[in-house]
Amino acid sequence: MIEILVTSIPFWLRIWYLRWRGMPITLYNVHRALFTWLVLALVVFFCGFYFHPKSYSGIIP
Repeated sequence: MIEILVTSIPFWLRIWYLRWRGMPITLYNVHRALFTWLVLALVVFFCGFYFHPKSYSGIIP
């Protein structure tokens, strides 16, 4: 849950900026923010799986 909040910061900043400027919020206006969110989410996902410890036995070292 925290990862979703942290990675969606660029999207929320873009939405706030568009509302502040009075511009319409369309998919074209936020496509970079959505792409940035997707990249950050994938980085967090793959880093989590890469650094997650693996154990094939039930013995705690």
